Amino acid sequence: MRPLLIGKIELKSYKALCRTAYLLPILSLGLGGCGGEVPTAWALNYGTISNVDGAIEGVHVWTFFDENWDLSDSSYVCAVVQTIEGTVDEDVANCPGATRSFEWDLTTVTSDCPPALANDPFLDNGITGGCIGEVPDILIDEVPHAEATEGWYILDEAGSIIPHGFTYPETLDFDETGSDEPWGDGEPHTLSPAWVWAL
Repeated sequence: MRPLLIGKIELKSYKALCRTAYLLPILSLGLGGCGGEVPTAWALNYGTISNVDGAIEGVHVWTFFDENWDLSDSSYVCAVVQTIEGTVDEDVANCPGATRSFEWDLTTVTSDCPPALANDPFLDNGITGGCIGEVPDILIDEVPHAEATEGWYILDEAGSIIPHGFTYPETLDFDETGSDEPWGDGEPHTLSPAWVWAL
């Protein structure tokens, strides 16, 4: 897979969808989904993450769309839901303006994708962690919550740090206030992509 920047029009559509994005794959899984009968062409990955005494945990979701992807229910194909477990890493080298970094293990817990896709090693091992730092210039006009958003960078299996999107306290998606600390113990943070993976 290779990442492509989501266009501004599409990204705004994604922001409108992201409040229910977690519900879409879970609901579809509960109903059995479409079983991956439609070929996949695009993938989004997003999640929530929280830090408790230096250990991180959360949920990470891969959502797949067909070639006519328009971020609507009609282009949804299937999803892979994973748990996140990891640790905060003191080494933030090579991450622009980093305030923290982390390493994680992703473990698939459920999916309505066909086995060949759901069991693709990249989904579990292709992203080994990440860091939180400055929002990249190319994304500065797209931040969802200007005063509380930081840049989300992923660490791939080759050790490269790649700008991928945004992170902010999850409560902001529900018009609630979060902790005064940017990385308060146990406070969930949304990991929101600005890039879509081309399959």
